[in-house]
Amino acid sequence: MIRAAVTGVLAVLIGLWVHGVALAEAVRWNVDLARSAIRLEVDALGMTQTGRFEDWSGNIVFDPARPEAARVNLAIQAASLQMGDSLVTAQARSEGFLHVSDFPRIDVALIGLERVAQDRYQARADVTCKGRTERVTFPVVVRVSGNEVRIEGTANLDREAFGIGTESLRGLIIARVIKVDVDITARTRT
Repeated sequence: MIRAAVTGVLAVLIGLWVHGVALAEAVRWNVDLARSAIRLEVDALGMTQTGRFEDWSGNIVFDPARPEAARVNLAIQAASLQMGDSLVTAQARSEGFLHVSDFPRIDVALIGLERVAQDRYQARADVTCKGRTERVTFPVVVRVSGNEVRIEGTANLDREAFGIGTESLRGLIIARVIKVDVDITARTRT
């Protein structure tokens, strides 16, 4: 009985050690902001409005051999949204929409990748905007070439789930779904 208990404890310790080694070997990547972008599209009155977040940062931990352990954290400055037209930009940043004065940051935390084909994954992420967190699942393509990784994906966000455009009549002319395109290039940390 003592032998079985000791064997069990050793098995757990070895398992924790192996898991710790695997986590220690996960590759950390630096985002190349000059070659990366977070863009969005939203339809309003039948016209597509496009925008881009100009100020954001990210941390990436990704081991191609263990994609399920991938972690990506993005911190997006909401007030950095540029919609191409100053009036549309001001409206998007206003209290009825992103309310950037009270909610200055949008956070995205990737909590898992599931491989569906070569270089193709299903991503699960928690998106926090205006104090509300929603789980989002969306397809991504991840390509690793030498010391560089490129992550491309498109998520469809339900703006009403985040309280965006729900407090005014203007929200009635805007499509409920916001398409967010993420294109990130990163290099291994040296």
